[in-house]
Amino acid sequence: MVRLPFKTENPSGLEVPGSFEFARRMLLSLENKFESNFDFRRLYIDFMVDYVKSGHMREVKLNEVEKVKYFLPHHGVLKNVGNNLKLRTVFNGSARALNGLSLNDTLNSGANLLPDLSSLILRWLKYPLVFVTDVKQMFRQIRVHSEDQFYQAILWRFDPSEEIKIWLLETVTYGLICSPYLAIRVTRKLAEDEYHNFPLGAEILNREVYMDDATSGGYTLEEALRKQIELINICKVGGFELHKWVANDVRLLKDLSVPHAEDDTGLSFSVLGLKWNAGADYFHFDIQTPPIIYDEIFITKRFVLSKIAKLFDPLGWIAPVIINFKIFIQKLWLNKFDWDEELPSDLAKQFIECFNDLGCISEVKIDRWLGYKPGALSYEIHGFADASKVAYGAVVYLRVIYDNQVNVHLLQAKTKVAPLKPLLTIPRLELSAAVLLVKLVRKVCDAIAIENCTVNLWSDSTDVLFWLRDHPSRWPTFIANRCSIVHTVMPSAVWRHVSSSVNPADCASRGLKASDLCDFELWWKGPKFLRESFEPFQIPINSDPTSDSAIEVNCLVHSGEQEGKHGVWNLVVGYSEIFIEPWPQNRPSSTQWYNTSEQKSTSRKLIVRTTNHQHSGGEIIVRYGVSRTKLPAIIAVSPEAEEKEERRNLYEANSHDIDESINQYDANDSYYDDYSNMSNYASDQYEVTPQFCNDNQYSDLPDENFQSLSTHQDQT
Repeated sequence: MVRLPFKTENPSGLEVPGSFEFARRMLLSLENKFESNFDFRRLYIDFMVDYVKSGHMREVKLNEVEKVKYFLPHHGVLKNVGNNLKLRTVFNGSARALNGLSLNDTLNSGANLLPDLSSLILRWLKYPLVFVTDVKQMFRQIRVHSEDQFYQAILWRFDPSEEIKIWLLETVTYGLICSPYLAIRVTRKLAEDEYHNFPLGAEILNREVYMDDATSGGYTLEEALRKQIELINICKVGGFELHKWVANDVRLLKDLSVPHAEDDTGLSFSVLGLKWNAGADYFHFDIQTPPIIYDEIFITKRFVLSKIAKLFDPLGWIAPVIINFKIFIQKLWLNKFDWDEELPSDLAKQFIECFNDLGCISEVKIDRWLGYKPGALSYEIHGFADASKVAYGAVVYLRVIYDNQVNVHLLQAKTKVAPLKPLLTIPRLELSAAVLLVKLVRKVCDAIAIENCTVNLWSDSTDVLFWLRDHPSRWPTFIANRCSIVHTVMPSAVWRHVSSSVNPADCASRGLKASDLCDFELWWKGPKFLRESFEPFQIPINSDPTSDSAIEVNCLVHSGEQEGKHGVWNLVVGYSEIFIEPWPQNRPSSTQWYNTSEQKSTSRKLIVRTTNHQHSGGEIIVRYGVSRTKLPAIIAVSPEAEEKEERRNLYEANSHDIDESINQYDANDSYYDDYSNMSNYASDQYEVTPQFCNDNQYSDLPDENFQSLSTHQDQT
């Protein structure tokens, strides 16, 4: 038994006479519809008869009339399900009385206890043997406190010739804002109380139930049967009846004493909004949309959104098709069309062409089982990210190696349109795609919960890989924030470079026609290199970042002798030479101050030696105390100023090779920012925070070069 969660102990403002009058008008309107629709009348009366016979509704006695606090109007919604009509009766708790106040206005909705739908589906996909079932009349099995029943009064009569009577709904009611919370909270409490008796059943109620739909299974037949039995028994304790059983193995249904669908395993059933063929164990999309003819339909923004809203794809399996409609909607908003304004012919024809092509998606069959087996040789998550000028996306696959077999399964995908303001460069959109990917992978990993599962993330942008190799504090605000998210959300992930031609996220960012997606193997099965190799992916050492190899997300830029061939690197090394020694009285010209191999070697050793200290024991700050000399402000390895972003954008837009970027990026920044401002002078003391990689070959450099050191645990 539950109480209605009112916002105040004694709700005020509910108008009994006003709600009575509104409920009476709704009943008379309902009876008028009965006269013109016999099937509607028959189904509605049958529903009310069942409500009374089940003990879920009772007539108010004469001495109780004054206790009634509110009248709920009710109506019915007819829906065609196959060849049958289905009635859904709604008790409208949001209907406002004459004073403008509704019952839902006085109730708390309660916390959202529903699990994430996509995570629930992913957990279900792990089991080779599965079953689904439904709690019969879940809301009506939970009784409401007798005092609160007077807020759930309705008007009803079985025949227009009878007098209108007052009835009380004694159970949790459809249409109240708090009903979902109350129903789920009761099942959670049931799982808590009966966990010691039915641990497997309680686990299903807590993690594998979405409202009244239970989806579970097992890795063996014995495990699946045991979970099934415990689920039935724990629900019996709570007074819930399970029905509409469906399974992908008839052995899970033969011992059930309740109605099930054993003889219909060749048909498709709706499971959490997805069409599932239990016999063949695959999903498919049931998109039955009559073709739109341009001359016969008035195409408006309202019409377009009403059609697109019907596409249900919780795991993003047809994301390359859906992104086309997302981009189209953005275009409508950009052009500021009114809701009922007819679209120009070019836009209308573009929408009709894409929408009429959707029927091809019905041919797609997606295997339900992920191929997961406990004790397999290797489990790997592979995520791919990509961006275009109009959108960016991410897609995740699970790779399982067992018994000399490799199984790669599409898990989930997600797409977003590129923002219009601010207008981002392609490298920054690629970085946004990387952020989208790590969040999606984190969600997937938490859902499937596979132990010892390695995570490999792929991008075809060398700029993104370069940014991720270093500390976020080095970059402008936009880049730093997103690099920080990537490092924080998936700190153990390994980033790899992938060619655009074999990047499955490429079609998610650019879009595909439905007819092209049906047989697009790269999307459904992932790149061939994931399926052709029978070995787990290893992390190569000192690999080429532009090849299909690993780049650790927290690794730093490698230094080497090849860096000396770049003139801009020489410029940075030369500037460091200036800061090592006191400024000479006869300052050399810009072309003379750095020209000996000894100076070059000493300067490079200083930079690398500084970084060794920085990344082994904390950040090292080198202070140069020159009081009488004015030095040019040229070193700014960790820039803070916002105006530097424009110059960095210019560099990013023209970056094509990560190896060159690693060696030149910081030098270019210093060159553009400072070399042209050699006449500017700084204060007497300077702080330099070099950020290159560790290299122990320079560990013999003496510490006398450092006049003072200050260590910090965290670099900001």
